[in-house]
Amino acid sequence: MADSGKDFSFTFNFSDHKMELLDNALSVDSFDDNEFDPEDYHRQGAWQKFVDLVGKFRELSGKSVGSDTVNQCQESIQDFKEVVDELPAGITGEFDDELEALDLVSGYL
Repeated sequence: MADSGKDFSFTFNFSDHKMELLDNALSVDSFDDNEFDPEDYHRQGAWQKFVDLVGKFRELSGKSVGSDTVNQCQESIQDFKEVVDELPAGITGEFDDELEALDLVSGYL
């Protein structure tokens, strides 16, 4: 990595479920703790991605946008679909309503 100099800065942007995971990790007394639910972690991650996507659409509501923005929205919808496809088998069906809504948005775009 190249030296970035003393003026280099970056912004941490952790979603709520990732912050919760970090808090839980800091409070673990032993690695034998079985309280962590990996399915719930994946579920929350997918849900947070959906919430972020809806937030993006809300920001664009009422604005005139170009084809680049429309393409970015389509890519974001596809990214969410891929996240859901990669979820553990028992969780994917929990996002059927969200996927249906995004299909409608995608058709609109």
